[in-house]
Amino acid sequence: MSQDNNMLVARIRKNDDLLRNHFKDIKPNDRAYEIRRLLEKAITEEAKEKAYIEELKQKEKQQ
Repeated sequence: MSQDNNMLVARIRKNDDLLRNHFKDIKPNDRAYEIRRLLEKAITEEAKEKAYIEELKQKEKQQ
């Protein structure tokens, strides 16, 4: 199986909906910087979500 050197190949975890939602917007003719921007956006959103969950856990412990 040969692949184009410019093609991004990624496996996304089954339950990783944030990344999956961002990657579904990628088209075969998108430039690498556009793909990187979408990936960075998804990673940022995922980090915010994890921080929010941790914050909720801390509040729950305090109660």
